Amino acid sequence: MAHPKREKYALELQKELGCKIIWDKENNCLETRIRCLEDHTGDYGITLQDDCLTEHFKDKAERLIDGKYDIYNFYYSEWAATKPCKKVEGGVILDRLKNELCFAIRKELIPGLIKYCKAKYEQGHTKDWVMQYHLGEAYYPLPSIVDHRGLDSLLVKNAKKTHRYNENVV
Repeated sequence: MAHPKREKYALELQKELGCKIIWDKENNCLETRIRCLEDHTGDYGITLQDDCLTEHFKDKAERLIDGKYDIYNFYYSEWAATKPCKKVEGGVILDRLKNELCFAIRKELIPGLIKYCKAKYEQGHTKDWVMQYHLGEAYYPLPSIVDHRGLDSLLVKNAKKTHRYNENVV
């Protein structure tokens, strides 16, 4: 999913991954996320934001998505690291999705998530972080396989830059 102001980064991701770009048409992250979720096919739907940094993402994601978990979050932020977690082989499990930069969700969960997000959208929500309250546990591989570019938010005035991944947090 991409904002037109970050077209350069979106096109780089598209070239690297061969993925479709879902453009933000309303400066509304939640509406764009809904369209991303509606576009998925396959056993898992994967979404990446336009400010996602990847390196060999497809190979790494294919190795990680083994069907063991319903949700794989590929970005473990310093903020997420402050939350209670359960250590498991190769990563941690948190009680819910804590960051929406890049994640995979089992296809069976997508229709319910779309319904939930549409209800929130109709209530006036614009940020896609509201979906974290609908989803259950998420697996975070360590180290993360993506990172944030650390750009200023296009949607929140005076927002702090995102936390960078720190492999020593767990």
